[in-house]
Parts: sequence; structure tokens; C-alpha cells
Amino acid sequence: MTLRQYLSPLVLLTCLVHPCLAAASTPTVGDHVFLRVNVRADDRHLILSANYHADHLLPAGTEVVITEISDPVVRFQVVAGGEVYVVMNVNRDFMNITRDDLMTRLFSRDNPLAPGTPFETFTEEEKEHVLSGTVAEGMGRDAVLMAYGYPPGYQDSSLRSELWVYWDSRWSKKMLYFQDDRVVQVADAEVR
Repeated sequence: MTLRQYLSPLVLLTCLVHPCLAAASTPTVGDHVFLRVNVRADDRHLILSANYHADHLLPAGTEVVITEISDPVVRFQVVAGGEVYVVMNVNRDFMNITRDDLMTRLFSRDNPLAPGTPFETFTEEEKEHVLSGTVAEGMGRDAVLMAYGYPPGYQDSSLRSELWVYWDSRWSKKMLYFQDDRVVQVADAEVR
């Protein structure tokens, strides 16, 4: 079996297991890529791997250029507007994610909102939530990922978990409960 014959089924299996990771490859400095999911930045244009839901929303599908890759920083510039943002992979061991895995979660070579992508399969309500960066009962897992990003890795690295916990801030969490791959409850909780 040639390498190509071996890799084709492997790539197909990856796309079937998780369509949001289809065509994933780690970008390099100078690459023009798109945000794969909605990303939140603070007022200093800082994005943390913990996925705190700061006030500034950068929507999925935003075209960016990677300008720096170091450890633990990835810097990118938005093509339309020129704003520069810094992704900080904080507490890498605690967060259970490498810089390359974080980049694969955040960036895509193809626009995730383009025709022929999983976005097209979302319900109209799911599409509205993705575009506004919100989550609601009834959303599927892939729509939640695109709308709210990945849950922090230290919670449970499995995207098959029935509970995803996000941080809205240092003092509040948003918990999403799934049943049959759909959100059945969204609950807010204060951190003490």
C-alpha cells in the first residue's frame, strides 16, 4: 500500500469524525488563513487558550495573516482593518493543549462559512447563534464549537462529553449540557 493510499482513508476518517477539523494543517508565518471558530479577545487584543469569553468578538471566517509563531505566542493581523491580536497558550500543561493543536483549532486554510462547509448544514437558528457568538438549547456540537470555540482542555478533553464548561470571565462559567449531541440546557454559574 502506498502512502497516498494509506493517507486518503485516514483523511476521510478525520473529516467524518470531526468535520470542523477537516483540511486542518498548522499555519506558518506569512500564511493567509481564516478563523475556524468565533474568538474572543480582551481590550488589549489578547486571546487566551483558556477561551475566556472577553468582550471583543472576532467572527469565524475572518481572514487573518499569521505574523509570529513562538512559544507560547501566536500573533496575527486581521486582513480587513489591520488590527493585531496575540493568542497566548497559557498554562500549556494544565490546559492540556499544544501550540500547534491550539492553532489547528483556531485557524483554517478555507473559510468555514463558505458554501460546501458544515456551516451550510446548520439550522437557521444555529447559523444566527454562530454569527452572533452565542449558544442556545437545541444547537448541535459543531455549531457550538463554531459559535463559542472549544471548551478549555483541562475540563474534559473529549468533545463527546455530555457537559462542556466555558469561562465567561474569571468569576463566571457557562455550562452546556448535551443529550443526543444537542444542547439541552445552558446554565450560568458563579465561581467562588
